Amino acid sequence: MNLTNQRKRALLASAHQIRAKVTINSNAVNDPAIEHVRAALQSEPLLKLRVLADHKPEAVAAAEQIAAAVGAEWLSFVGRVALLWKPATESPSASTE
Repeated sequence: MNLTNQRKRALLASAHQIRAKVTINSNAVNDPAIEHVRAALQSEPLLKLRVLADHKPEAVAAAEQIAAAVGAEWLSFVGRVALLWKPATESPSASTE
């Protein structure tokens, strides 16, 4: 997924007012955690993910791993909060007329 700088800035601005909806432990990036993030991204395309870790590199690695597993774009990481974006996909049952 390639985002233009303008689109990325718009997403960052719109994410400013949302709160972290999912909290994971950097040592517990497993299938249930990935499914929880995937379900949260289905309801909202923009997600703040709080990563519990002792060191920032561990938290960044966990956020990158989650983003890759769910097919989301990793937009930013501030403190221990990652911002993930996954574009909405059209359902296959929706038809264009």
